[in-house]
Amino acid sequence: MKQGAVKILTAVLVIAVILSSCSNESGSPEVLKKTVSGQIRADDGTVVYSYEADYPEITVPGNKSAAKKINSLINNEIKKIKEPEFDYIAQYNGFVSQGRQYFSGASVSQSFFKTYCDNDLISFEITVYNHEACAVRDTETTRGMTFSLITGDTVGIYDIAADGENFKNKLISETEKQLAKFASEKDTADISVEDALTVIENNGFGWYLSTNSLCVLFAPGDVAPIMYGTLTVEIPLSVFLNQPSNGSTASVSGVSS
Repeated sequence: MKQGAVKILTAVLVIAVILSSCSNESGSPEVLKKTVSGQIRADDGTVVYSYEADYPEITVPGNKSAAKKINSLINNEIKKIKEPEFDYIAQYNGFVSQGRQYFSGASVSQSFFKTYCDNDLISFEITVYNHEACAVRDTETTRGMTFSLITGDTVGIYDIAADGENFKNKLISETEKQLAKFASEKDTADISVEDALTVIENNGFGWYLSTNSLCVLFAPGDVAPIMYGTLTVEIPLSVFLNQPSNGSTASVSGVSS
């Protein structure tokens, strides 16, 4: 992106109220929702790019270092959507020079939803919607992030599996079964279980925890056409993981608690 366009990017930070908390030995961690947004405008005032992100800021009583690390990792995710990949001002100028009348500005939005919290862990589902000024390239992607409330580190799936090798076998079995069911419901042969197994073998899947399930995520295009979005395989926590002690569900957006 050209330097001149970067200077036109403006941002607004809004601090919201505390929306939820979860049990922890040293107190109740608090989740504060924040919103950051911005736009790029062409010389004639037309908005050619915009972004908005809801994200949590976490306070862990008695463990400031863990909270600081978690918030830093989350902020790194937010930064990824602030700068557009293309020079949309140049794209807009080219559009206008061709005498065309309508330009659909590009936009990106990102939301974090707290899906699980117990004494040790906090997990988020992250939804990213990307409109690249062309509807046929619109994508909605689901990802996940899970953190240790003790250390502040990102937690890996095999760190909390009750039995890593057994978990992998169960994940393969559930993936084959659930993707086959999805393909049947959609009446399509475009879903590749073989590709899904390759993703599992390479540990290339995303995931997050909900109250009762481990949600394993296959990115758009990895195992099926992008039009199907993110494919999710759900595995019961009680069967496949070291069941945390008092999981609860809440949404950082305030939808549920």
